[in-house]
Amino acid sequence: MSAAPILVLDTGALLAYAAGHGTVGERLALISDINLRAAIPTTCLAEAHRVLPNKQSELLNVLADHVQVDVNVLTRDDCLFVGHLSRERRLGFGHAVHLARATNAMLITDSVDHAQVLLTKRWPIAHPDAIINYDDPFGF
Repeated sequence: MSAAPILVLDTGALLAYAAGHGTVGERLALISDINLRAAIPTTCLAEAHRVLPNKQSELLNVLADHVQVDVNVLTRDDCLFVGHLSRERRLGFGHAVHLARATNAMLITDSVDHAQVLLTKRWPIAHPDAIINYDDPFGF
C-alpha cells in the first residue's frame, strides 16, 4: 500500500498540466524529488480526457502512470459523500474535494473559492496558476 498523497489534482489542474501552463508540473517535480505522492481521482481523469485532443490526452496517461502518482477510484462507500459535494460543481470536483479531505492533502483546483467553502479557508488549496511559495510549497 502506498503512502497518502500530499497533493490532489482535480480536473482543472489536469487540464492546466496538459496545456503546459501553470505550476502543476513544477509541484509534481517537487513531490517526486522528495519522494512524496500525488493523487488523481478517476472522475477527474475521465473529465479531462473527455475535453482534450488526443495529443494532450496522451500527456495525462503519462502523468497517471508516473511512479509518484496514484489514480484513486471512486468506491461505492464514497458515492454518497462525493455526490453531495458535487451538487454545485462537476463530479470530479466533488471526488477531488473528498479525496483531499480524506487524506489531508493539498487540493489543486481552478475552483478555489468553492473548495474553500467545502473544506475551509485554512485548507491548503491552490489554483493551477498560483505561484509556489518554496518555503512552504504544499501549504502546511
